[in-house]
Amino acid sequence: MWNGRKLNRQIKELNNQIDSLQSKYNADSIRLSELERNPGAIEKIARERYFMKTDDEDIFMLSDDNNE
Repeated sequence: MWNGRKLNRQIKELNNQIDSLQSKYNADSIRLSELERNPGAIEKIARERYFMKTDDEDIFMLSDDNNE
């Protein structure tokens, strides 16, 4: 009886994990298809995440810190 409850709890946890991973997979699939269809999306990611720039640009990073 205790083993049955323990196994049911494990099944519930695993099903929750499956749901979480499935939603992440769906989001990643949508993002991948966007990258494949739109070359500008790759540039956007490079600029936002990796602070890449073209030769004629300057990048300024702003901070919300209250240090003066």
